Amino acid sequence: MIPCADWWSWSFDCEISNNQALIIEGFFAVIVGFFFLWLQRRQSRKLDKVTKDITEKIYSKPIQNYQCDFNIDDPNGTYQSATQKVDVWVRDVVEEFQRPNTIITDSTIDNTRIIEIEDPQEGSLKIEVYSARDANLGEFGVIPTVLVQVNSANPALIDKIMKHGQPYYSVSLVYSRAN
Repeated sequence: MIPCADWWSWSFDCEISNNQALIIEGFFAVIVGFFFLWLQRRQSRKLDKVTKDITEKIYSKPIQNYQCDFNIDDPNGTYQSATQKVDVWVRDVVEEFQRPNTIITDSTIDNTRIIEIEDPQEGSLKIEVYSARDANLGEFGVIPTVLVQVNSANPALIDKIMKHGQPYYSVSLVYSRAN
């Protein structure tokens, strides 16, 4: 028999057996376990609510801009031939938008060619052509490539110009939402 602890003395003075002591310890362990489980679920619900609120705030905003990045390369050529392929691609895209009331500007800033197309029917499109560089393909070596970035609020415009028959690789599409 084990004498009752002081903290038990408020209710009764008694002696309990080892089995009773184990049962009481187990009972309190279960109560404490349920308490911590309840506390954890409560915190988890708060975190779920915060995550849901943030997600709703982000995804409830309309998409403002679509951006497509891709490379045009010439595996058997030089930087000049890769740049020429891009020039042909840009010329084809610009020709497709040659119609009345369409404004097309072509400028160069810091070795970056910027073509902006304002079409009253389809919207605006911005094409940025970055200077030729090496694309490291690991075991396949290094090839000359030109990075092209296309921005528009209309994803159909990006899709339309991507249908021109250039060999693209590493195409990525990113969209941004309103703040």
